[in-house]
Amino acid sequence: LFRYLYMEYFFLNSDGAVFLEVWRMNKMKKVFKVAIYELKLMCFSSKFLILSVLAFIIMDVTVRGYRMFSHDYNLPIAPAVLPFYFADVSYGNIEILFLLLWFSDVPMKQRVQNQILQRCGMPCFALGHLFSIVFATIVFVLEQFVFSVLLCGTNLTFTSWGKVWGSAAAGTVKKLGYSSGFVISKNVFQNYTVPQALLFSMTIFLLMGICYGMVEFLLNGLQKGKLGTVVLSVWSVAWIFLKTNTTDFIRSFMKYAPQGWYNLGRNNISASKNIISGLFVGVVVLFIVNFVLVMQKKLELVK
Repeated sequence: LFRYLYMEYFFLNSDGAVFLEVWRMNKMKKVFKVAIYELKLMCFSSKFLILSVLAFIIMDVTVRGYRMFSHDYNLPIAPAVLPFYFADVSYGNIEILFLLLWFSDVPMKQRVQNQILQRCGMPCFALGHLFSIVFATIVFVLEQFVFSVLLCGTNLTFTSWGKVWGSAAAGTVKKLGYSSGFVISKNVFQNYTVPQALLFSMTIFLLMGICYGMVEFLLNGLQKGKLGTVVLSVWSVAWIFLKTNTTDFIRSFMKYAPQGWYNLGRNNISASKNIISGLFVGVVVLFIVNFVLVMQKKLELVK
């Protein structure tokens, strides 16, 4: 009877509905504050600065030839580096490797977090940690996009692919003596506009990065060390060396492996949408698994 009256008052009564809504809002605020706190720790770390500088330098080396070609012939260039950059097995896995190294401390265990846990409770604390991985991956992808735009120079166009990427796909850029950092697929021009290519490539990489981060969080937490970082880093580095492998089995495996999902040259818009849907489901499942394990105290978030 007491339980019935309790539910009747707090959930069916209009005042009770307001109370419940306020309670939920306060919980979400706590989750958001924890996530932002964790994100600040990650973004203002020396590790993030070093990885950002390395990412900028590597991208500059690969884009320099196209930028110089655009400048010398006064041709506008579409700042659509990422669809081709992420599609390259070497550079795509280097980006994932940088992301994994940035996440190497997750789940972060600092003594000050004990105080945060006491104030917000374990559910909010756990959700905040997991959302920080999502927010950090968004920051990383946006950073790479900003780098790619800056490195394309000042003669930019956003309305069409332009002649620079078309000349690169035809091999003209390389024949004229300019360095070509990655393969340019003509299929991307045929199946996507510039905004579509950027949106799909960045979204696929974003969801893939979140999946990597969630798995890293899971393995690091279970092992209470760096197991996830080591395993996933070795996996990513191995693909860089497998790129030149001509074995039929390796070639077939590479065709269907997640590393090939960034390649818009092999995927039309419909296929890219399916990949995004599958990755989103993967993110949700990994998010729930990590949260449940934290609540069951099989993953420790504090010392």
